[in-house]
Amino acid sequence: MLVCYHGGTEALRHRGKEPLETPCLRVSVVKKIQGGWVEAFEYDHVVVGSGISGLTAALLLARQGGRVLVLEKAPTIGGSMARFSLKGVPFDTGFHFTGGLAPRGLLFDMLKVLGIEQEIHPVPFDGEQGTRFVFESSGNRYSFPCDRAGSLRELQHRFPDETESLETYFAQLDAVCSATTSMDLRRIGESM
Repeated sequence: MLVCYHGGTEALRHRGKEPLETPCLRVSVVKKIQGGWVEAFEYDHVVVGSGISGLTAALLLARQGGRVLVLEKAPTIGGSMARFSLKGVPFDTGFHFTGGLAPRGLLFDMLKVLGIEQEIHPVPFDGEQGTRFVFESSGNRYSFPCDRAGSLRELQHRFPDETESLETYFAQLDAVCSATTSMDLRRIGESM
């Protein structure tokens, strides 16, 4: 296989602004067939690595109409999320617990932008004790629900004189999360 790069410029529109002349790179993958070279495919984007980040980037580029080539040196895709075996014992290296999977949760919305939210079937923990963050400090143990509303209620219960300050603090957290666009794929999804 031979990879050929074609340089040039393209006019790109970025969020409705004036077109920008930007360098571009077209990639053609050429295969040797019966002694001659034949162009097989042309790509707009090349993603190196098929870990969770590479596959996410490739999916976003493809959903925006790009022709994407994903290159991986390992025999399987998935990067650090792939299963491996050691002495015959299989190990799943992917994560097993996460928050944000409720509708309008950050992870749920990311999966929706990627078009795969229907493929994920979360298994909720039963009871409030199943989904809690536990912190230990100076010999004391603190336990809070993982969800935003539950954490706010718990803190207000423990610190009733700080109810208004806690509401202000959580509102500021929401504002910071909304302003951190690099973590919010929902804005990418709005343009699709």
